[in-house]
Amino acid sequence: MGSRSSCRREDLHPARAQRHDPAEAEGGRGGVPGREGHRGGHHRPGVLRRHQRQATKDAGRIAGLDVKRIINEPTASALAYGLDRKHDEKIAVYDLGGGTFDISILELGEGASRSRRPMATPIWAATTFDQRVIEWLLAEFKRDQGIDLRTDQQALQRLKEAAEKAKIELSTTTTTEINLPHISRPTPLAKHLVIALSRAKLEDLTADLIDKTRGPVSQAIRDSGLKSSEIDEIVLVGGQTRMPAVIEAVKQMFGGKEPHRGVNPDEVVAVAPRFRPACSLARSRTSCSST
Repeated sequence: MGSRSSCRREDLHPARAQRHDPAEAEGGRGGVPGREGHRGGHHRPGVLRRHQRQATKDAGRIAGLDVKRIINEPTASALAYGLDRKHDEKIAVYDLGGGTFDISILELGEGASRSRRPMATPIWAATTFDQRVIEWLLAEFKRDQGIDLRTDQQALQRLKEAAEKAKIELSTTTTTEINLPHISRPTPLAKHLVIALSRAKLEDLTADLIDKTRGPVSQAIRDSGLKSSEIDEIVLVGGQTRMPAVIEAVKQMFGGKEPHRGVNPDEVVAVAPRFRPACSLARSRTSCSST
């Protein structure tokens, strides 16, 4: 039988809660006993307090990592695009993912970065877009079949998965079919949900969510002391930025400038923490000066 470790909630620091493992005590520095810690860098949200940064570092060390640097996510995104190798670039990072909407204005060049204005808005996220589709499907099914699925948890889970899948498909096609057999509770007359969703309808359902990002973008630009025409590059981060309506809205916010699209927006933040430590170890000043 394996060993068991117990602890009280008040004994755990947030960083230790990330990895409470008996092996940590055996290994001394955390991670696997006898194994040298790996060097690395963490990325973090653009807006994070000092104690949260320290907790992130501590969690990395507990996991056996030799944490060299904490990189905020907007800077990580710019690094992934290679924008840090340019001179005096002013970059806007538009991040619409699963948790928050963030807009940051950065100055990068020769590997150095300075954040002019990070803003985080924990309201409009990819899950909110999905919910709009779910609500529409619920209303359509009730109108057609007279059945309200809101109290059926299994049906709601299937609708959630179908809504996300349809939203993703509509980034590359103009219409998709949502087909969920036996969506209602098992009865002799179980009902099927078969509904076509067009890109135009999705855009209509979520137009106000996209519009709500315009205010924070305008505020961030004003606070940075720049004009939208002075932004050299626009970086899109988060799966929701694949949506054509989002891309078009971002272009309008920045005077018609095309966003930079060289890296997968779902992976862009994760690329830089791999890139930065390798460069740091190589001591390459031209591509990896200190941020």
